[in-house]
Amino acid sequence: MTETYSYAVWRHATDAPHYDLFIRRESGVVHWIVPSNMPEEESDKRLAIEQALQQEFPEATPGGMYGDGYGEGKVELWHQGIYSAELSMKSKMVLSIEEGRMRGKYLMIVPAWGRWTEKRIWVIEKIANM
Repeated sequence: MTETYSYAVWRHATDAPHYDLFIRRESGVVHWIVPSNMPEEESDKRLAIEQALQQEFPEATPGGMYGDGYGEGKVELWHQGIYSAELSMKSKMVLSIEEGRMRGKYLMIVPAWGRWTEKRIWVIEKIANM
């Protein structure tokens, strides 16, 4: 049985503009900072820096301020919805998103070199359009 959970992506205008990806899992809400745009085309890959586990999605009002490891700045909701977890392990996930601007299948993995940093570095790859 495939489980479904919610996610949200914010565009975050700080001194170092980036995207914030929040994914609800059984253990809570996992937050990643994605320094460049989210992967939009098949085979696109992006780095994502894992942040602290949270219990709930943080509150974000359009144009509201939010602070994270990349600074404080205004946030804009870029996309939100529901994903299906086809595979969900500690260092590897396969997510299917069936609607909106992130429609597709994504592989999120911690490569060997990403495990030994202070904050785990993941690679997000769009592996299929849907």
